[in-house]
Order: sequence, then C-alpha cells, then structure tokens
Amino acid sequence: MNNKYLLIIAFLVSIHVDVTAQSLKRIEYLQLINEGDIALRFGKWDQAILHYTNAVDIDQNIADAYMKRAVLLRKMGRLQESLRDYNQAINLNPYSIYLYDQRAKLKILAMDYKGAIDDINQAISINPDNKELVEHRADDYILMGD
Repeated sequence: MNNKYLLIIAFLVSIHVDVTAQSLKRIEYLQLINEGDIALRFGKWDQAILHYTNAVDIDQNIADAYMKRAVLLRKMGRLQESLRDYNQAINLNPYSIYLYDQRAKLKILAMDYKGAIDDINQAISINPDNKELVEHRADDYILMGD
C-alpha cells in the first residue's frame, strides 16, 4: 500500500516540477518580448531583433515573437526574412486577419501583387464584414492595374 502512495506522490511532484518549468519558460519568453518592445521604442532595432529571436528560441510555438520580428524586419528592408517570419506566424495562428493583412503589405513591397490579393482574400474569408480589408483588396487591384 505504501508503494502506491509513494508512486502517486512522485507522480504529482513530477507534474508540479514540469508545470513550474513551463511557467518559468513562459515568463522568460514574455520578458524577452517586453525587452524587444522597449528596445524598439528607443530605436535600437538590432537589439529588438535579438530579443525577439531569443524569444523564438525559447518557444517556437507562439506567433507573437515571429510577428513582432517580421514587422521590424520589414521596416529594415529585410523582406525575405520578414516573409519567412510572417509565414511562420500564420502557420501558428491561421485565423489572424492582422497577420494576413500585414503579410499582404509586405508582398506589395516585394511587388507580389497576386500574393497580396490572395492574403487579403484569405483575411476577408475569415472576417467578411471587415470593410478595411475590402478597401485593401481594392487598392491591391489598382496596383495590379485591374
């Protein structure tokens, strides 16, 4: 009987240790995102990129760090890297109209107008009542000459 109790206690302790480790990992992730945001506000773009990259290294399954890094990479003119991060963020959060809209803007900068329209159409399919997205699609068609 004592062995059963010991096994149960050992199991519960192992669960607690795992949850605590995950909580600490999440706290570290959020701290890095916050530090990246602060660096960005002070114009320290390279430092912000480093913080967002470190956050991605801690947890590759959260879209926020990819999205923040993608926005900054786009501002820096690093379009291919930005596109890679937007793609990953969308893989992790495929129902975000914001991500599709932002990736469409990036594709416009890269003169991939068809890709931009595809992204806007995907965002509209998620939220058909969003008038701003419909306007973005019209702007994209104008850029294409249609």
